[in-house]
Amino acid sequence: MFRVIPAIDLKNRKCVSLVQGIPGTERVSIDDPLAVASHWVEGGAKIIHLIDLDGAIDGQRLNSSIIESIVKNSGVETQVGGE
Repeated sequence: MFRVIPAIDLKNRKCVSLVQGIPGTERVSIDDPLAVASHWVEGGAKIIHLIDLDGAIDGQRLNSSIIESIVKNSGVETQVGGE
């Protein structure tokens, strides 16, 4: 058995999708990460993986408050990366 764990990549306080993980190649940018996390939970996610790309790429954690809100309000297990 395996579990699918949705990942939310955060850059500049938005959800993004980078092409092959390369900075500056955002294909998708969504302004409301909390709504995205809620969408995954409503869809049945038991775990959400959160990545602070600003922290991982630039060494500046710009998304800490968003991550804290998702962790506190999602009601599911969370994994966090990006330091």
